[in-house]
Parts: sequence; structure tokens; C-alpha cells
Amino acid sequence: MPPRSGLVQSQGDAWYLCQLGQRFSLQTPIDWQLCETPGHTHLQRLALHYHDFLEAIPMELGREIILDWIDRNPPWQPGYWLDSWNCYAVSIRCVCWMQWYAEYQQLLSDQQRHKFLGSLYEQVCFLCGNLETDICGNHLIKNIRCLLWAGAFFDSPAAEGWMALGYRWLAAQLPVQLLTDGMHFELSPAYHCQVFVDLLDCASVVSNVEQEKLLRMLAPAAQAISDLTHPDGFISLFSDGGLAMVYAPADCLEAWTKLGGKHIETKQAIQLSKAGYFGARFEKSYFLADCGPLCANALPAHGHADLLAFEWDVNGQRVIVDAGVAEYESGEKRYWGRSTAAHNTVTVGNQDQAELLGSFRTGRRSTAVVDRYRSEPGQLQLEGHYHLQLRSGAFEHRREFNVSDGSLVIIDRVQGNASGEAVSRLLLHHLCILDMLDDFNAEITLDGTKIHFTSTSKLGSRQVHWSPNFGQWIPTYQIEIIYGLLPCESRFELRVKDSRHTI
Repeated sequence: MPPRSGLVQSQGDAWYLCQLGQRFSLQTPIDWQLCETPGHTHLQRLALHYHDFLEAIPMELGREIILDWIDRNPPWQPGYWLDSWNCYAVSIRCVCWMQWYAEYQQLLSDQQRHKFLGSLYEQVCFLCGNLETDICGNHLIKNIRCLLWAGAFFDSPAAEGWMALGYRWLAAQLPVQLLTDGMHFELSPAYHCQVFVDLLDCASVVSNVEQEKLLRMLAPAAQAISDLTHPDGFISLFSDGGLAMVYAPADCLEAWTKLGGKHIETKQAIQLSKAGYFGARFEKSYFLADCGPLCANALPAHGHADLLAFEWDVNGQRVIVDAGVAEYESGEKRYWGRSTAAHNTVTVGNQDQAELLGSFRTGRRSTAVVDRYRSEPGQLQLEGHYHLQLRSGAFEHRREFNVSDGSLVIIDRVQGNASGEAVSRLLLHHLCILDMLDDFNAEITLDGTKIHFTSTSKLGSRQVHWSPNFGQWIPTYQIEIIYGLLPCESRFELRVKDSRHTI
């Protein structure tokens, strides 16, 4: 049986704890389907069955919750596969149960122990016959982790089979899901952290030989986490994800070194060529651009229409931010978070860079190509482009980034026969104060840092929303730079100032 891993500790989600009432005994039955919680989302209902809150609550409450779940969530009921027996939830819950049991098994009665182990065994058997090979991606990694842990947890011929099956799928999926630059192929920095920790958990229960092999393969992935971490200590918001959705990058890297991984150095130059993330880390500022595919071709669920978009931080604070994700339910908020208009890039005729179909599907789309990348101490030059065929015609957007510490100059060139105006947008952190000085100049202030913004094209602004975490829909401002009809070319600049001089 594997010990409680201790590699990365859950913080426990306040929302789940609120649902459980933070009680030491259950006065009323848990509403496992959230029938009495109006306005809840499917993700919230599904996540309630993860049980990743167990290590954040007292043992007595955890025991009652587990036993209550076993009694009231049998398999083969109508809709059981959507929530309680969803294989993603099963994979997370079983590992959480194994960790919990390793610590508290001596405090269970024989009857409780038998009930617990019987349900756990039944769930792993169910998972074994229903691996998420239709989805693959991070879901299948969760399945593999559960198989390997269950193989180490139980002592039986079935457990040996689970371990062997986990080994086979792990060997098959690693070269598919980890790009040569270390990035997870779904191209979401947040999901990259999640998959990284799941693979560390896999490494904690496999043989020494397999562990060494897996750690070697994960070294570039660890470096990618460091590269994609903002000065505030949280991960980039590109594609689907959230600041609090996953373990903090520092915790991920600490777990990596505890397991035997080499120390990761913080780099100034960021170049994840396969994933398309390029950037630079300076003394007073951080810059990251998305110059690659929108999503994995085989799994477009978490992609956003954000070609040639960027994030920019100054003095340790996010200033130009990615839109983030408010929820996964189909609707206005989900569409906004994925749309081109929500990101720091250009639209033509206010159309998206991809066909965004429902919550997790992406149809016709383009890919950005890097034409020039040059990084040297104190400076980054990056140029990329993409071609897009719209219903109104085709166009090419070419963008040039010139980045130094506290200064960002962007030149956009858009040409083609697509109809409608070209508009570039910048989404501001919600604590920024925006002062529109005139048609071509503005000033952004954030906690004493002043940034002068100037453009060769006319400026405007509008109030929109930012979602740094699921469930958050925070009003903020977006600067609009009106380029006009095609062909067009424009330039804008962001430059940090202080009371004495301009940086």
C-alpha cells in the first residue's frame, strides 16, 4: 500500500467545505446531486464527488462523508456515469481515499474497513473497464495514476493487473502528451501543472527504474512550469485554467525536487517552441506571448481563440491579463472567455480566430507561425503571423513584439480582403485605473505604478469582465485600438514611469 504521498498537499476548496457544513457529524444528509443548490454548474456537482477536500477536514467528518457516499451513490443508477461514477471523478476520489486510508485505517472498525475497501475495489474495477480513451488528455493521465496507485495499494492478482495496465498506458501516453519542449499537449499552463503533479504521483509508486525514467522525461516539463509562472507566483492564464485551479507552481517544483528531480533555474528567456509560448523575465517586468497552435488537434476542448495574444506584468503585478475562465457551462461567460475579443490580440470584423462550438469544441482554426525570435540580456524581439479564412474573406495578421524591462512596443500589420474593421484589444487587471488622456494616449495606474500608453491609432475603452478563477466574473476595463479597414498597420507602446523618470 502506498503511503500518503505528501508530495503536494491539497488546500481544500472552501466551496466544497461549505457544502459539507464543516461539521464533525452529519446532521442532515449530504446533497450529493446539489438538488437544493440553485444555479450550480455541472462542474461543481461533479467536483463534489472528487473528495479532494478530505485532507483538509477532521478524520471523523471524513469517515462519515466516505461512508455516506458509499451508501447513497451506488453504481448503475440513472445518470450515475455523469457525476458520482464519472471515471474522472472515480480516478480522483480513489486516490484521495487511498491517501486518507493510509493515515486513518487504524481508527476504523472492522465493518467500516471492509465497507471502505469493498467500495474502493469496486470503483477501481469499474474504472479499469471504462478508461477515458475517448477523451485521452489529462483525463487519461488521471485514470493511469489511479490504476498505478491501486496496483500498489491492494495485494491481489487483480492489483497486479491494474499495475501492468497502468504501466502500458503510461508508456504509450507520455510521448503523445508531453511535447519535446516539455509542455503538455493540451497547451494550457494550468492543466500542464495538473498533469505534472499527477505524473509525479505516478512516479512515487512505480519501480525505481521506471521512476528514474519518468523523472528524466519530466525535467523539461518542470522547466516549463518555471517559465510560465508569473512574478506573483501563479501560473499563466492562457487557455483554460485558473490561478487557484491547480497547485501553486512553487509547490509543484518542490514536490519535483523531493522526489529526486534536479533544481530548476529561473530563466530570463522563455522559449517553448512546440507549444508556442515565448517570453522574457526581467528585473521589473514579465512578458509572455502565445505564438503557437490554438489547441491540440486531437483534443481541442481547452483551446481559446488567442493567436498572438500576450500577458504583461510590472513590478510583480499583472497589468495586461488573459481573460481566464468563469465556468465550463455553455453560455455567454464560457464563450467570452474563449473568444478572440476577450484576448490581447486583433479581431477583424469582430470575428473569432476559430469556430468555437459549444463549451469544449473547436472547429476551423489557424495556427501562429514564429518568423523571428531573438533574446539577449535586457531585450526580446519576437515576430509571428497567421492566416485566417473568414466567411467575409481572408486576412493575414502579422505582429511584432519588442520587449525590454518596463517597455513593450507592438507593431501590427493586417492585410487581406476580409470585411470589417481591425481592432486590437488590451484587457487590464481589475485593480488598474485607466485614464484616457486623449484619442491616442492613456495612463494606467496600478498600486503606485504608472504606465504610459500611446498608439498611432485611435483609442477607446469599454467595461468587460475578467475571470482569474472559476466562478469569478470581475468587472474591468479593456482598451480598444481601432485600426480601421484592411489593409492597415499600427503601433502602440506601453512604458513604465515613476515620479522621477521613465524607465
